[in-house]
Parts: sequence; C-alpha cells; structure tokens
Amino acid sequence: MCIRPVSLRRTNIATGATEIIDVPCGSTLESRCPACAKRKRSLRRTQCEEHWHLTTEPVVEPDPPTEEQRSWVEQRAMVTAERDRLAATGTADPEQLAVLDGAIAGLDEDITASGLRGSTEPG
Repeated sequence: MCIRPVSLRRTNIATGATEIIDVPCGSTLESRCPACAKRKRSLRRTQCEEHWHLTTEPVVEPDPPTEEQRSWVEQRAMVTAERDRLAATGTADPEQLAVLDGAIAGLDEDITASGLRGSTEPG
C-alpha cells in the first residue's frame, strides 16, 4: 500500500459527477515510499528478464537540409551581416535597421516553418 498517494479528481463526462481518487505516488526511492519503490524495482527486473530493454542506444541523426532551407539560412546570414555592418558604423538610418530586422524575422519564420532543427539565434 502506497504511503504517499496522490489525490486526483475524476469527472464523468456523461453525468458530470466528480470524485476524488487516490493513486500510488510511483516513487522509485525507498526512503519516500517503500511499497512503490518495491513495485517499480520488480517491474524493471521483469523488463530486463524479458529483454524489454535496448542492447544499444538508438542513433538519432538529423535529416540533411534541403536546398530551400540552405538558401533561407544563407539569406539570413547575408541580411544579418549587412544589419550588423550598418549598426556598427553608427551612421545607419533607424528605418533601414527596422527593415532589415523585419526581413530577419520573416526569414526566421520561413526557416522554422520549413522544419529545420535548431535555433536561428546565435548562442
């Protein structure tokens, strides 16, 4: 019997009646809940005996970028470099910077929508 059950509210969708039920805490630490830890340990032992575990870790490799994705990233790099160059000189018109910031945001949206993994922001 779990010594730290978690109370959950269950609602019957058809009738709208609600009731409070206690479910086991599911702790794996014996110091917190010996009964749940024993149950989890038994489950892990059974899984190992029945070879439910993987013998090797799966290798997850990202798909190579498409030409369209590569083009968007290159365009973003060029626009970002131009924006940084103008900002560094200190003579840039704020409207020019705003236009370039808008172009960068648009390219970021296109890159994200294409499904390319990772972040477009440096760092």
